[in-house]
Amino acid sequence: MVNILTDTLIADKTEESNQGKVYGAHFAWSHLWWAIGYPLAGLTQSYWEGSFFLIGGIISITLFFVCLILGRRLT
Repeated sequence: MVNILTDTLIADKTEESNQGKVYGAHFAWSHLWWAIGYPLAGLTQSYWEGSFFLIGGIISITLFFVCLILGRRLT
């Protein structure tokens, strides 16, 4: 699944009339997370210079599980 391009997935799984909306939503959603992720990476780098990779990994794993738990509660 990781090697499948998002464009291919959207084209295969979405009706042609809705593809523009889905591409736009995907673009906005991915850029939102980049807008959060890059400053977070910079912030952790400025506070924990020596252990940035470790701290960043711990934060990423924690955020993943928080999103997973919240996602299950909302459905």
